[in-house]
Amino acid sequence: MPEVVIPADYQPVEKQQVGLTASFGKEYLVTTIMVTICFAAIVGANVGLTTWFSTLMVAKGFTIQKSIGFVTLMFAGGFLGFPVVRFLAKRIGHKWTTALVAVLATIAAFFYGNSDTLPFILLFGVLYNCFAYSSAMINNIYVTELYSNRVRGTAMGWVYICARSGAILVPLMFGFIMQNYEVSAVGYSAAALYLLAAVVVDVLGKEGTKVFTH
Repeated sequence: MPEVVIPADYQPVEKQQVGLTASFGKEYLVTTIMVTICFAAIVGANVGLTTWFSTLMVAKGFTIQKSIGFVTLMFAGGFLGFPVVRFLAKRIGHKWTTALVAVLATIAAFFYGNSDTLPFILLFGVLYNCFAYSSAMINNIYVTELYSNRVRGTAMGWVYICARSGAILVPLMFGFIMQNYEVSAVGYSAAALYLLAAVVVDVLGKEGTKVFTH
């Protein structure tokens, strides 16, 4: 029988860090900080802008019926998200696709929230929804690849807690902004959150392990 070689850093299973403790341990701390900020910012910006955009359009002179109809129509841009992610992920990898679509969502959100004429609102609304859904898809792939099997389930649970927190707090913040500042400030704020996510991924992110191929 061949000799069994035990690695120097081996620890029995019962002594290994698992779950949330491991997520904030030395091995994954930077990654967990990244995904905490990234998911809270992106999901918060998306839910916040989606929640308030009908109100923004009413403030720009559209009726509530037309506003709801136009916003619903712009959701069709989400269908473009899958081919965009598939195209980019094959060519530049999951990390840079995550950062790039966040930058594209930044640009689209800025103009989406600040356009006054209907053609531009529809154009940037469709583009925004395309990149917002692209961001959601690549995030769920990329972040999952950053954790090993022993911590992935709990780590992703933490990620979705952060996302849900952003989805609750950011719309409240946008409501405050609309009440106290000009309407266009909501577009600036959403764009800033997407840009923050892009910078955090660029600085703190690493390429995924390609657990999920494309």
